[in-house]
Amino acid sequence: MEKYLAGADVTVTIPLVDSAGNAIKPASASYRVLDENGTVLIDTTPVPYLSPNGDPLGILVGAGENGLPAGAVRALRTVEVLAVTDAGTRLLTANYVIEATEPLVPGTNSFQTINKAELVALDIPNLNGWNNATRDERVAAMIQARLNIGQMSYRYRWSENWQNFIYPEFGIYSIIQFTQGQYLSLPIDFRQTCERAQIIEADDLLGADPVLAKRAQGIVSETVGDSTTMFSPVRPARQLLCARAMHELARYIVKRIRLSRS
Repeated sequence: MEKYLAGADVTVTIPLVDSAGNAIKPASASYRVLDENGTVLIDTTPVPYLSPNGDPLGILVGAGENGLPAGAVRALRTVEVLAVTDAGTRLLTANYVIEATEPLVPGTNSFQTINKAELVALDIPNLNGWNNATRDERVAAMIQARLNIGQMSYRYRWSENWQNFIYPEFGIYSIIQFTQGQYLSLPIDFRQTCERAQIIEADDLLGADPVLAKRAQGIVSETVGDSTTMFSPVRPARQLLCARAMHELARYIVKRIRLSRS
């Protein structure tokens, strides 16, 4: 799917072919533009010119219809064309994505920008999945990693005084519910830990350990040429976070132990 910067004019090219790839020659056509929620941004408008040679349509969507809602970093646009032919009316569609210049916004959908993440990652060893991924793959993994980290509860202690274990400076039930201002007001050391953990978790989501991925798929043996590798038949359990990310956040994670009598 094509991607464009938000707030700019976009010309969408729509070939005049049916679902089987056969050319169609409409007598007339009209189009409309919708967002990802089905809201009509441009109501039904006649196509001003149809080439007698059956050339693709070029639909211009103005910058005003390619803006992002407040707090959003990405949105979808759908162009629907109704082509009237002798055999009936056909629906032709084309989709494209509009994005902000920075796909990761601290306190909105990430703990850091993608540029900062790539800088911080230089200080973290063994990021095989991260190093082999494209930037788009890294962005997607970073967004999911933040959601995974947000499922844990945290507390912050400004010192190792024993009283701070009972009365921490603050507790966080859901960090992903914070506003951007609330997140950026958190202590820098806690945010730096979240940034590192986010990259480590993203690396795991990108397939950092191929052996673990095979075990998760239930593979118990693999033969390549004359070499055979055996794996444990027990599939590894995937926790909320990978082990390395949990270790990174260990100082802040709220741990509860419950005792019961049967």
